[in-house]
Amino acid sequence: TMTTSSIIRSTALVGVVAVCGLLAFLGLTDHHALSQTLRRRLMAVPSDPATVVRKQTTTSALGYTPSSMEHYVVDHLVDLGYVEGQKFQPDACDLWKNEQLPIHFDLQTYQKDLELYAQGVKTFLSTSDLRMQFDDQHSNQEEVCRQVDMLNVNHGSMTSKLSHSDSVGFMEPVLPPFRHPKFCFPEKPNSLQEITNLEYMVHDFGSMCRKLKKTSKTILIDMGASIDFHDGDNTNAQMQNPALYLSSLYSKFGMPFDHIYAYEYTRQNTEDVYKVLPKDMEAAYHWINMGVDAVPGSYRNPLTMILNHFTEDDFVAIKLDIDNQPIELALVDQLLSDPRLHKLVDQFYFEDHRPFSYKDNIIYMGLSKDVLNLFVRLRELGIAAHPWI
Repeated sequence: TMTTSSIIRSTALVGVVAVCGLLAFLGLTDHHALSQTLRRRLMAVPSDPATVVRKQTTTSALGYTPSSMEHYVVDHLVDLGYVEGQKFQPDACDLWKNEQLPIHFDLQTYQKDLELYAQGVKTFLSTSDLRMQFDDQHSNQEEVCRQVDMLNVNHGSMTSKLSHSDSVGFMEPVLPPFRHPKFCFPEKPNSLQEITNLEYMVHDFGSMCRKLKKTSKTILIDMGASIDFHDGDNTNAQMQNPALYLSSLYSKFGMPFDHIYAYEYTRQNTEDVYKVLPKDMEAAYHWINMGVDAVPGSYRNPLTMILNHFTEDDFVAIKLDIDNQPIELALVDQLLSDPRLHKLVDQFYFEDHRPFSYKDNIIYMGLSKDVLNLFVRLRELGIAAHPWI
């Protein structure tokens, strides 16, 4: 049975053939070449591109469904200018500005949805520890978790534009420039004011809550825990110490970390660290002023500690940003290759430091095929992987 779109497409092809024949008869062009070119272009551009892109989105064997926007980017890396081996990568913001792309409408509406979501996070009234709200039989777990389920309760329309994992719920699509879209539209020319804005990340606290047990431990492994970037306001997603903001965010949604293992290579005065540490984090904070390594089994490898001391019932979040590309990639490779870690690590925040050139500058943000595939693969393994700043 032919659909309306297929009838329209067939009719259009008949018109193309007729036009090409007329032009060839008049000697104005090569009939065959023009016919083949127009045929390819007509068949490649649907009448409702956004709808077709959305239909093409597929679910991985492990239950990861990328958003239509992420799916489009993955499938069109070369068309978007990301060619392996070339010296210069395209402007990572072109994706958000190109009105000719079939995902342009979705990108624009997603920006608006993201603003509403960020405002909802800011105005959310903090709740107490979710685990302490569960009764002994967990019979009230759904009721408890619904109070932090912002995405399904208050932002249902946004979820159609998000990526989703059966194991960890919704998350933001992986898109260049691995920063907030506002970075591409600065209020002031050449301004970097949005480069540290964390409000591009989406957390499905409802799904996280539903995996918790009353006896679960909540753990944050912070690799690259410098306190230099800090203005005292951990509720501000643009001006705060990023890791402290992350801890504050989880606490606000009823998931305070029981333990925060903070690894930092650069020597810092321990007293200075605890002077700026929020009071509600003091009991959980473990300052470890040494570098990490990626040797499996090493006491300096935080992944080894996770394997030795935590279980699938626990909630484990990792932030990796140590500005040492070889060690970072070795740790990520271990995370990718060890099935035991797939069951233990829930959330992963990572800034990939493989540099690329853009307009003669070496920068560490944006999109490359390897970086994008890394995040997608982690998500396919059941880990909510987020690009970090």
